[in-house]
Amino acid sequence: MNSTARSASFHKTVGWREGAVLVVVAWLVPFLVHLIPWGGARPLGVYVLPVFWTTFLAVYFYGALPGLAIGLVAPLVNIVFTGLPALRMAGNMGLEVAFFVGTAALLAGRWPAFWLTAPLAWVAAKALAIAVLAHRVLLSTEAHLDRRTAASVISDVVARVKAI
Repeated sequence: MNSTARSASFHKTVGWREGAVLVVVAWLVPFLVHLIPWGGARPLGVYVLPVFWTTFLAVYFYGALPGLAIGLVAPLVNIVFTGLPALRMAGNMGLEVAFFVGTAALLAGRWPAFWLTAPLAWVAAKALAIAVLAHRVLLSTEAHLDRRTAASVISDVVARVKAI
């Protein structure tokens, strides 16, 4: 096997110790990011996306399932300890993390040495999450289209996308 290529058998098995360390690191990184003084309109974590860092490492070294578990558990643990991210955003964040894990696993499996794997996976996950959100908004407003103008429907979609 070529040293730059890696097969599905490359992934290590996650034991209790590795899993516990990943969960602690997945909680600690966003926690530390939220402790950094920040005067922006939105929390700093919205910009630096710390939940994806440990999730990507788990996907890259252990595979999609452990990465998905870490990516879904970390925000919940962080909500308990810091209150961030906002609980109302946890569902959207979980969807985005699931898309991220799937895309990152595909890219890392195909091109393990490609250095843009994580950013490309995040862009794809964000695009898919926005598409799903827009679809949900359109479905929820479909019954009201006769009473609403197209401009108000579009402004609803834009407002909800900005909330992500």
